[in-house]
Amino acid sequence: QGENLRIVNEKLESTKASIAQFKTIGVMEKELIYSALPDDADLPNLFVLIDSLAYSGGLVTKDIKIDLGDANEAKITVSAAGSYGSLKAFVLGAQRSLRIFDIESISISPEEIKEGGSGSFKFEVVMKTYFE
Repeated sequence: QGENLRIVNEKLESTKASIAQFKTIGVMEKELIYSALPDDADLPNLFVLIDSLAYSGGLVTKDIKIDLGDANEAKITVSAAGSYGSLKAFVLGAQRSLRIFDIESISISPEEIKEGGSGSFKFEVVMKTYFE
């Protein structure tokens, strides 16, 4: 029983130290943490963020679907059109975003082939993000 008491006391001290450390984190740092992992799905801002990432990368969004799943995650399906470079810019933008994204799959198909071989592509990007 003495060993169990020692273990409980160690865990209690560790928890107290963690709480004290969290209290020293400034307001700005807390805001960054909540931006990466918000308290809720925050669907309006998530939709705007995805659309903004696509637009700034040069993609033309056709559809954005957000499905809330179990375990505090949202599955996002983005259907868009553009060049391969615009898809790359979108993925890099999602990677640099404060919000955490995991890309699950990317589907690519030709949309229109122009003279000279260059053309536009249709993309479907499936990704996940998380919330508390």
